[in-house]
Amino acid sequence: MSRYLDIDVLYKLWNKKGVFEKLEEKYKKEILERFNWENIKEEMNEHEGKVFIGSVFSMFPSGKFYMPWTTNQSAKGVLKDEVFSDVLDEILSEKDMWWENSEADPCNIFFCGNF
Repeated sequence: MSRYLDIDVLYKLWNKKGVFEKLEEKYKKEILERFNWENIKEEMNEHEGKVFIGSVFSMFPSGKFYMPWTTNQSAKGVLKDEVFSDVLDEILSEKDMWWENSEADPCNIFFCGNF
C-alpha cells in the first residue's frame, strides 16, 4: 500500500471531516490580512490595472508550480492549493479584481482590476 493517499480518497475524507471549510476560513483570514487592499488599488491605477504580488512559490500553500510532468506533488498539497485558489478568486471577485500569471514567467502572480 502506498504511503500517499489517492487524491479522490483524501478528498472524500477531508469533505467528511470538514477540512475544506476549515481551510477556507484559514485562507480567507490570511489573504485578507496579508495585503493592503487600498494600496493595491492605488497601484493598479498607476500601473495599467496590474500589480505584481509575488510568486506561486511564496503565495500558495504548497509553494509549487504544477506541470503535467510534476512528480513532487502530493494529494494534500494539490487540494490545499485548490482551496487557496478558490478562496483567492472569491475575495478578488468581491473586490472587482482577479489574478493572473505573468506571460514572461508563469510563476509570477499579478492582481488585476479596472479602477
